[in-house]
Amino acid sequence: AVAASLANIAAGWASDVIGTRRWWAAGGLCGTVASYALLHAAASPSSLVTAVIVYQLARNTLLSPIAAWTADAVPDRRKGL
Repeated sequence: AVAASLANIAAGWASDVIGTRRWWAAGGLCGTVASYALLHAAASPSSLVTAVIVYQLARNTLLSPIAAWTADAVPDRRKGL
């Protein structure tokens, strides 16, 4: 939960600072797909925990920019309605 929360905040902040959300979302998608291999290869409890943390980091790096991207697509006059 801590890794997911920190990754969500960090990826959202980074996509705001850099100004593009597409690359962060693409990187998060690639990381999520790669983390599936780590989950599949996990052979011990500690490697499974590490793989889940990597998965959470990648997943939230994908989802955070997408959530902000949807808000960017709404015209300012329609926000809050």
